[in-house]
Amino acid sequence: MSNETEYLVIPGKFSDILRTEVGKKIKEVLTRPESVIAMKTASRLHKPAVLAVEQELAEALGDQLTNDRVKQTVGLVIRQILEQEGYVLDGQNKPVQGIGLFSKASRYAPPAETVYYVFSDSSDRKSIAIAFDRDLDLSLLPKSKGRGWVFWKVLTGDLAVSIVLGAQNIKEIRQEIESKHFSLLTVSRMIKAS
Repeated sequence: MSNETEYLVIPGKFSDILRTEVGKKIKEVLTRPESVIAMKTASRLHKPAVLAVEQELAEALGDQLTNDRVKQTVGLVIRQILEQEGYVLDGQNKPVQGIGLFSKASRYAPPAETVYYVFSDSSDRKSIAIAFDRDLDLSLLPKSKGRGWVFWKVLTGDLAVSIVLGAQNIKEIRQEIESKHFSLLTVSRMIKAS
């Protein structure tokens, strides 16, 4: 998107904040071309996007940034900006080690660089679970007949998932991960942990 981009922000349940001076400042800081570039760069480095703009937000908002709803509004605006830039949610509640105003935030990635964490059933290596988060709660997965589900590998990008796992329906897999935190697949060939 160009430097002249205007981002559509749908306020949802944060309309009360976005109508205020605080909301206007949030949008002003986050829609600056340098802020968008910084958030995209942080995302490419697999860091929460807010990390790249935390200092600028603190300078613009001061004590207002200690309010949880204000922080959630920041998250909403970041998500909508990055989605309009083609980025996708890559993980939620990721630790932020910045100046201390945010402790957890979402992480985003370009569609071609989404990070997938792959788990296999120890009793049936053809049964695969894919998630956006390495720390997937394995109790969410179907019961294994063997020792349980084990982490297998990281795949970066939709193409890698298609090639390594033979998956053709990446959009459906992503939607399922977003709603259930994982997607189950049966691969056609035997795999071995590397």
